[in-house]
Amino acid sequence: MSALPKYLSGFTIIPIAYPSSTHFIYARAHATSKSKTSKPNHVFPEGRTLFLVNIPPDATERELKLLFNHCGKAERVRMYLILTRKWPRSEAVANEPPNTETRPRKKRKLQTSEPTPPEVMPLPTSSLRTLRKTGSCAHLIFVDSSSLAKALLPPAAPIPWPSSDEPRGLSHYMAKYDNERPPLDAIRAHADSFMERFEFDLAKSKQEAKYKKGEAIVDEDG
Repeated sequence: MSALPKYLSGFTIIPIAYPSSTHFIYARAHATSKSKTSKPNHVFPEGRTLFLVNIPPDATERELKLLFNHCGKAERVRMYLILTRKWPRSEAVANEPPNTETRPRKKRKLQTSEPTPPEVMPLPTSSLRTLRKTGSCAHLIFVDSSSLAKALLPPAAPIPWPSSDEPRGLSHYMAKYDNERPPLDAIRAHADSFMERFEFDLAKSKQEAKYKKGEAIVDEDG
């Protein structure tokens, strides 16, 4: 059997070792496109951005960072589908708190004694990986340019895929099955707390409607 090429159409071939198979990722340095639909250069800085093709469908941003951890520290990862060019929200960006510095601050109304709304008990969930379609791509941005040069070197042997806390394969679907069927006690607590919050909001909206109509409101003290 002939040896596999190290490069293909300008891409570095990176073999990924799984327990019973080998997957191939294709990598090259990101080049800014002149088309109107291209992303701004500050999002994917040249000289530090690695463009990856054919990433595993169940890959996570954390696993891609760990895969190239031997090259250097990765700043962030962005994934998308090569066929549709749809950019999903980054897992790191999705967990960031909203930026409220640029938003105008609303004037707070003086409130004397507002009742505290009841809290809705959430259903128990576990962390599951996102399954993407075959042909997904990603941009991995390194902290410095020397890390990009190391990542583009052909590996001497297949690189083992890093392990993660999220279940994979059959374990993923078993965990998803359990997530969609929580215990009855948890469902009962969630439903009861939801109805309690619903009745609270309904009573509050009725009281506000009476204020708007100019009707006399009798409080607890008469």
